[in-house]
Amino acid sequence: MLDHEHIDWTPGNGRIDVWGETGFYPNGEVEIWLENELYGIEIHLKTVTADNYGRFYTIIHHLPEVPRKPTCDDHWFVRAVDEKGNKGADHFAIIPWITYEDTMAQDNPETWQTTKKGYVDDTIIVYGHGFLPSRQDNWDPYCTVYVRIYYCGVAPRVYDQISQKRRVFNGTSQFNWDNLEWYPRLSETVLAEVQTDENGYWQAEIKIPQSYGGLHAIYACEYRIVADPARTCPNGELDLICSGWPQCTEIEKEAQSVILDVWPTIKVFPSTALTNQYVTVEGEGLPLPRYYQLWMNGESIVEDRDWCLVLDFGPYKQWIFENKRIRNNELDLAWVDEVWYPFSFYTPDIGAFLESPVWKGKLTSITKDYTIECTESYQFHIGSKYLQVPVLPADSYEVMIYYYDKNSQKFIHDHHAITSIEVLKDPLNVHMEVGGIHFPEETVDVTVHVDVDGIDTDVTSLVFALYKGESFFENLNYDRISTGFYVATFNCPAGEGDYFIKASVAKEYESFTLYGSAITSFTVSPTLNGLNAKLLALEGELATLITDMGEMKVNLSRINARIEAVSGDIVTIETSIGTLQTDISNINGKLVGIEGTIVTINTDIGILKENAKDL
Repeated sequence: MLDHEHIDWTPGNGRIDVWGETGFYPNGEVEIWLENELYGIEIHLKTVTADNYGRFYTIIHHLPEVPRKPTCDDHWFVRAVDEKGNKGADHFAIIPWITYEDTMAQDNPETWQTTKKGYVDDTIIVYGHGFLPSRQDNWDPYCTVYVRIYYCGVAPRVYDQISQKRRVFNGTSQFNWDNLEWYPRLSETVLAEVQTDENGYWQAEIKIPQSYGGLHAIYACEYRIVADPARTCPNGELDLICSGWPQCTEIEKEAQSVILDVWPTIKVFPSTALTNQYVTVEGEGLPLPRYYQLWMNGESIVEDRDWCLVLDFGPYKQWIFENKRIRNNELDLAWVDEVWYPFSFYTPDIGAFLESPVWKGKLTSITKDYTIECTESYQFHIGSKYLQVPVLPADSYEVMIYYYDKNSQKFIHDHHAITSIEVLKDPLNVHMEVGGIHFPEETVDVTVHVDVDGIDTDVTSLVFALYKGESFFENLNYDRISTGFYVATFNCPAGEGDYFIKASVAKEYESFTLYGSAITSFTVSPTLNGLNAKLLALEGELATLITDMGEMKVNLSRINARIEAVSGDIVTIETSIGTLQTDISNINGKLVGIEGTIVTINTDIGILKENAKDL
């Protein structure tokens, strides 16, 4: 059986196309098998029907999970046999492969995603197919194979590797892959170590480390084989290989990789700020501004990059434009000498500043100092400092970082990043109300409403302090009613005179605190007399009164309320703060007894005995 485009190898869980050229029973069923003698594996893949000429063609979109053979010359066989015993076979190598996808079903026509977008500190899962097996019953039941997952393009880098390139390949099959080359070559780091299973399969959860924005290779290598105690592993001289098995595929690269396209993230600290306040912009995963080069299949994708930073602040476009000028920043000698760059490098020497956080994709500033002895020193600073918030109406604004290509003289929005900042302009506003006149033992509500720039906001701290004249009286307890709205309820003091309440408010943000206060006053009158006070309702001991001054609430027991007289349905009540009247129904008056001409009436205030003639 010959393949129209014969494959020498296919990735683990990869695709094979199977042709039956001729010689199979016409219109008969043909079984397709995957076989390997070393591992003792025979897997029935599918059954197809030959045509009138004894031919067939079928696709196995994804092979089942099976391990690679110990050497490249050892092959897997695909065998076809029909109902009459006619058969044919072909062979190929299984190549270890790393993917972003878990095992795919045989009939799933989807191909692997070879490149994925992500951010620094993201957690992703990668999968391995076709590696050496662990504890495979027929071959090696006592040994465990460990695989390491490598992430490329992280700082620091080795000085003697400056002129070298990173070379990997990336794809889905023998006939579908790309060569990728990077310059400069930064280091690789191990993100995980996992075990293979009996089919050479593994999965690993990895966290993206600090690294520059752009493409990064992730590959896997068999690292070691560990035998059980008192056991040995077969083939002690066995070569441990990396994903893509370059020695077998004859692709002259370091490994087959999946590619992670790192995108930047930025934040402004503080994220809430006042107009003209200085803030710091910090960034992760930013592209390298210089020296970076990338080739795909021999063609240059990125060549001689020379980028500088651009920042938009809300409606202010290019608020910072670092192409030899800095806008809206504090000035010092380093900037005068044009050696301050929020992101770029000062030196054209790629070997200098190897310790710069820029290599890790961090937004970085550099300052240079010149001492009296004319010696030169420099310092790195995380973030672009001394950015002053422009004069803007209070609102939420976008801050965007992107780049200017000095070679093409164009603004570049590839791998840009956006965050938001809340700009405050007006101070904290505190509004307070309590009413102008109150009476001893009245239940008083004082309200406070807080907003910033007209937007209701909850406070971090709030103190209600009650004063009489210059003397502190007491702090009042309060409840939050809704966002920015608070109420303190207290019993009005017995002493007549003028009082005031001060509300002291603080609202904390990331880097500053807004303070505000309000004062309101009221007068305590010793009597209700002359105000036509009437009792409207009674709930327990809490009475609601209406007077010429408005509605008020008072605890009747605190003002020694007692019934003084009854005239018809009208009850006169004497209290320590004056006389008030109400309909007898408002105090739930009920007849409970009659003795001669004396009538006994029970009320919420007390028992009333009156001569029937007076009612």
